[in-house]
Amino acid sequence: SGLFANFTPSAEFLDFIGSHLEERLYFRGQCIIEGQEAESSSLYILSQGRAEIMTASSTRSLASGAIFGQIAAFGLSGEHHFLAVTAETSCLCHVLHQNVIVRGLELLPGDRKKLIESVFCSRGDSRFSLHDDLVRKRAMVQRLESTKLFSDLGAEFAHEMSSAAVDRLYMPGDVIVGEGQSGDSMFILLSGCAEVFLSKAPPAQGEREKAPPQRRLAEM
Repeated sequence: SGLFANFTPSAEFLDFIGSHLEERLYFRGQCIIEGQEAESSSLYILSQGRAEIMTASSTRSLASGAIFGQIAAFGLSGEHHFLAVTAETSCLCHVLHQNVIVRGLELLPGDRKKLIESVFCSRGDSRFSLHDDLVRKRAMVQRLESTKLFSDLGAEFAHEMSSAAVDRLYMPGDVIVGEGQSGDSMFILLSGCAEVFLSKAPPAQGEREKAPPQRRLAEM
């Protein structure tokens, strides 16, 4: 929990993260992580063993309990300015992935609100606005009522839909839905910005499909 400098997570949140850590075993001389990988979205906890961390100017040892890598989206980081980390002895590492934190925040809205406020709002990142349950449901009902598909079904139906909806949190660069996936869900964007990519524009009525396919970009 020392990773969360400006956020006090609940016991449920810590239990969720702890139960979803990935165990990895590295043998002596094996590279655990290279510098370019440190810009990814994972944190490594050296649970057992000793590792060597190489920076541009020095090389030193890391003992059990050391943390390296980073999850930049949430402001979480250990040692991350390095060229490589290599196992000096057999090492057991536990890896925390960004998607585990995201899932935990989806399941525990109280922690979600506190963490996003502490990280994004402190940065002045206006792309992430927070909704408590009442405001979120009201916003979703308004979105549903404004669509052609649901506008004639009444407010009661829209309220039922909003109650049945499941929160999903996506970080910059995450794919929300991909072309060709089974269309069994509807997504309502309540906060933030997303980009829509089309692999090809649909042909006009009576017009043959042209090649090569075009790509169009739109921002919601």
